[in-house]
Amino acid sequence: AHGINKAGVEERAVATIGDSTLWHAGMPGLLNVVYNKSNTVTLILDNLTTAMTGHQPHPSTGRTLMGEETVKGNFEALAKAMGYEEVRTVDPLNLKETEQALKASLEADKPAVLITRSPCIFMYDKRPGLYEVDLDRCNACGRCFEIGCPAVIRSEEIHEKSGQAKAEINTILCFGCSVCEQVCARNAIHAVEG
Repeated sequence: AHGINKAGVEERAVATIGDSTLWHAGMPGLLNVVYNKSNTVTLILDNLTTAMTGHQPHPSTGRTLMGEETVKGNFEALAKAMGYEEVRTVDPLNLKETEQALKASLEADKPAVLITRSPCIFMYDKRPGLYEVDLDRCNACGRCFEIGCPAVIRSEEIHEKSGQAKAEINTILCFGCSVCEQVCARNAIHAVEG
């Protein structure tokens, strides 16, 4: 992203990097952006584990590979120590908060770091809840499909005017993050009671 900025591309470059990857290999690049006065927004996707290789701890977890407690790395402090003035942290499952923070980061005329922090779903002992679609309210607009959640699927019920399949939520795959509910303009998606 830094190179794109320096090559003359006018749009703000946005880079993404996972939490464990940042600790293991991303710090030089993060420093390079601010040191060389790039105008990049870097999103640190912090799911509090090394999910890609089996959920091993990393410096942000405060535990060693052997499970011993140790110092806890802090992305906010790291970015500020590198010289970033624009540092924000959000819960990525809160779409409104995330959109506002991303917009503010993009509008700042300086390098920015946006940390999206939410535990990997495999770290929970139980799901926070389930969601379902009220097929009477669903108008098959398709916004919920756009989030890319594998639990949001096309139902067999077809909307009479659009001819499109209405949404359905596979309860086996649903984790209960509420993102689908947040994007539904018709309030057709809601938490299952109990």
